[in-house]
Amino acid sequence: MASTTYYTGIDLHKKSAYLTTLDKEGAVACQKKLPCRREALHLYFRRLEGRHLAVIETTTGWYWVSDLLEEEGVALVLAHAKHLKAIAYAKVKTDKVDSATLAHLLRTDMIPEAHETSNELRPMRDVLRTRLCLVDRRIAAINSVHRLLEKMNVRSVAALPELMQLQARCHLDEVELLERQIKRLEKTLRPELLPRSPVQRLLRIPGIGEVNAYTIRLEIGDIGRFPSEKQFFSYARLVPGASDSGARTRHKKSKDGNRYLKLAFSHAVVRAVQRRDRLVGVWGDAPALDIPTALCFYSLTTCNTRNSSPSGTAITSQARIEPERTGYARPAPTNGPHRTSKRSAIVSSVRLMWLRSRLKLRIILTVAISRRGIGNHRSGSKPH
Repeated sequence: MASTTYYTGIDLHKKSAYLTTLDKEGAVACQKKLPCRREALHLYFRRLEGRHLAVIETTTGWYWVSDLLEEEGVALVLAHAKHLKAIAYAKVKTDKVDSATLAHLLRTDMIPEAHETSNELRPMRDVLRTRLCLVDRRIAAINSVHRLLEKMNVRSVAALPELMQLQARCHLDEVELLERQIKRLEKTLRPELLPRSPVQRLLRIPGIGEVNAYTIRLEIGDIGRFPSEKQFFSYARLVPGASDSGARTRHKKSKDGNRYLKLAFSHAVVRAVQRRDRLVGVWGDAPALDIPTALCFYSLTTCNTRNSSPSGTAITSQARIEPERTGYARPAPTNGPHRTSKRSAIVSSVRLMWLRSRLKLRIILTVAISRRGIGNHRSGSKPH
């Protein structure tokens, strides 16, 4: 007698989860609300004998469910939350309805799948994302000091009034603490990632340093999940979205994709352009500027450069407290706001037009992040 296959939809919340299990004919085999405890889910799946498939949305708490179901031998499918909403929109939305909808879509093979990072790379990827959060906080603290200097139109913390000096020192103490924490995370990841051949290949690319190489390696995972370079460029947010209607063709900004890859490539191209004189001897005279441009042109023209970068340096409108350490020295604040001259604006516009003319994104990603260079092939996975 062939074993029965069950399809379970899991609507997960912080304190509870609603589970609906269907058999292969679509009849409800079990439906129950459970507390978010491991033993409760163990008992639920052991109650029905047979082959189990489960689906869960990519919410913040799916890690522990994935690990538990792997122990139970239950195959788990991650559902892309945004794409799933477009398929399963309903007027009545309850936990019971949501879990039943997930189970039905799983049974009919209509789940829009999201990529699940391997258990080996997932902890390191999360550590690197934590590092980026610390970098954001560090930059916020630095900018807070600049706000204080700007309020009083002074150039040093010592020239501030006493209470403002207290505020500034608190922010500077926070900066020092965050720098130590950032370095600790980097020191932890370095022996795990730096010796790996994909990271070594990435480090050969002009503009990509250690942290950017770690980010690209961990966020991509298995490069074989992308059918072609076009899908990868779209996932990395290096190309615009489309908003075409009739004979009108327009591009649009889109947040679909991986923002961490966009930050990594954006910072890489800035660094490569800064060091373009060094590229001539490595890549030859003609393509020296084309390499960093093709790396992520569209990201450069649409990315808000006031945001932080994965490698810890951000371009903001304020002077850096320690320009020799950050590499982005700006003039000290003056009596009036800094205004870009008309000539500078024209030069910037011409440069962007020149960059657009070289946009084919042919290159470096194909050379460095080839299917053999980053991860192993794995069929059947979908890039979302």
